[in-house]
Amino acid sequence: MIAIGNLEFSYPTGNFFLRIPEFTVDKHEKIAVIGPSGTGKTTLLNLVAGIIVPCLGSIRVND
Repeated sequence: MIAIGNLEFSYPTGNFFLRIPEFTVDKHEKIAVIGPSGTGKTTLLNLVAGIIVPCLGSIRVND
């Protein structure tokens, strides 16, 4: 399971801001992360993987 709550992230340059109030993916549920270039797909996956950390909020994986 992946649970995101009140997540906020921005890069130091300040030219990108991501905010996710609430998002949950249940065990065995499949999703697709799609969108145009520069909309935060890789940033979201890096946050979930723990490669980068959010400014605010929480991300729980396999809780």
